[in-house]
Amino acid sequence: MFRAPLDSHRFLTPFFVMLGVMIFSSHCAAAAEPELVKDINSLYERSMTSTELHHAFGDKVLFANKSDDEGEELWITDGT
Repeated sequence: MFRAPLDSHRFLTPFFVMLGVMIFSSHCAAAAEPELVKDINSLYERSMTSTELHHAFGDKVLFANKSDDEGEELWITDGT
């Protein structure tokens, strides 16, 4: 699987920035403040800070998320 470097414009623009397990969206990284799209895991202890937990896949990003109810799941987003 291809992993984009953190400074890659393909990875950060124009789709989203991931902080913990909250997904933020911005149409243009330089033009606007990011906005929270969805907090998919606000109660679980683990935060997703490792770049090993998310991977660029074409124009989408795949990432793992873990919850007490469902266990670990694979998510995919195009940032919209």
